[in-house]
Amino acid sequence: MDSDYKNKNYNSINSNNAGSKVSIIVPVYNAQAYLKQTLDSILKQTYSNFELILVDDGSKDESAGICDDYREADARVKVWHNENAGPSAARNFGIRQAAGEYLAFVDSDDILSAGFLEKMMSGFEDEETDIVLCGYDRFYNDDLNDKKDYLLGEESVTRLSSNKELAMLFTVPKTSLSGVSIWAKLYKTGIIKENGIEFPLDISYEEDCCFNLLYYRKVRKAFLIKENLYHYRQSLSSLSKVYKDSTYRDLVNGYNERKKFFAELDMPETAVRKLDSVFLVVIFNNYKKIAKSPGSAAFRKREYRKVLDYKETSYVVNACGLSKVRLTRYLTIASRHRWVTAISFLMWLWKIREK
Repeated sequence: MDSDYKNKNYNSINSNNAGSKVSIIVPVYNAQAYLKQTLDSILKQTYSNFELILVDDGSKDESAGICDDYREADARVKVWHNENAGPSAARNFGIRQAAGEYLAFVDSDDILSAGFLEKMMSGFEDEETDIVLCGYDRFYNDDLNDKKDYLLGEESVTRLSSNKELAMLFTVPKTSLSGVSIWAKLYKTGIIKENGIEFPLDISYEEDCCFNLLYYRKVRKAFLIKENLYHYRQSLSSLSKVYKDSTYRDLVNGYNERKKFFAELDMPETAVRKLDSVFLVVIFNNYKKIAKSPGSAAFRKREYRKVLDYKETSYVVNACGLSKVRLTRYLTIASRHRWVTAISFLMWLWKIREK
């Protein structure tokens, strides 16, 4: 993508943009590698009536200067330089500055399709629609051709008539991340501000989910667009790929919050069981991260025990049925009986086959 921002004149399309319709919040921290590509994709939107809020979270690289250069090139860009406090604090700060009627969150290394805003805004034609979601694809590092699609629904657009229907996103592995994540969505700013919805500052993972659950409680109708309009860049060394014991604690917290949400909505038991099955996948993915982590066999066994010590782990592995997939079936049985040595052996076999 073109990133020669100093020679651009985006202001030529700004004359009718007084009172921005959409606020786009981008928290920025040491993001110089991909930041220009992200900002260019936002500024090239076919729907131009927006403000771009860049919250520099105390970057130590060239990110702060890049933000300032884009502000000089386009009046829609607003920049704040804050002390480092983490992405949740940066997003909360951005929400307080937002003047648009609608609000979107974009990560500082992701990419928007040019029609993202235009197509997402079409979902608000029904005034009772409180959130619009689109499909996305996930790619690693710089390889845009090596991507995996995550589409929403079977039709090109799907209208959901209640937040109970929206909650069903959490019950299917391929759409669960759509329910959890804040990107690939367009929110109503009024709902966020009037209800004091913010990102929690005491967790470092699945804070998106906690924000969304607060928002979903206020949703009357939702609009799903099947098309992939958001391109999610994932680094091979990102937090979601690397094992960290505190991450599992936050994942358990997110699971408990979803269970609470389902109880409030009086979701059917079949949906609750599907939610448990999705978390079983999370448990086993955490096993895989432990298996790939550096350290001794004793260290890995100790970490498997930590996962098993959570009452939520015990509940889920006992509540879910046995899979037809051999590894999943054996891991479920071993987890039920807390056979740490068996789990360690199964994960060793998995790691050998992955090579």
